[in-house]
Amino acid sequence: MLLALTAACGGGDDTAAAPAASQPAAATTAPWTGAPSAGATAGAGAPTAPTATGTTVTVTATEFALKLSQDTFTAGTYTFVTTNDGQAIHALETEGPGVSGSETADLGPGQSEGLTVTLSPGTYKLYCPVGNHESRGMSTEITVT
Repeated sequence: MLLALTAACGGGDDTAAAPAASQPAAATTAPWTGAPSAGATAGAGAPTAPTATGTTVTVTATEFALKLSQDTFTAGTYTFVTTNDGQAIHALETEGPGVSGSETADLGPGQSEGLTVTLSPGTYKLYCPVGNHESRGMSTEITVT
């Protein structure tokens, strides 16, 4: 159970996607209209309670960082609710075993959107695909057990 932050934020698909798992993960996006689960505060570390769309993880995007509300992940369905708390446009993209190119729409300041993915055990990269944001620090890796 490891959350490693890496310094990177670039323009899109500069990295190779991880090979697909035997069962590809499903991903959906939708404007977020609900509130984060109780206890889903930035940096809280513990998983939030499962919901109808899996476990909700809040992601705060700023210039130039991503902050997740938890740092431990077990295999299952997660909805990453990304909120742009910065002044520039940001988004969230997820890549890892069976997940490639799953991303939110571009989010203006104050906007939020949920990205639902099913994660299998392995390492996943979450990053901002806008401009050079990945290379500027808007990237993190999570390990799913």
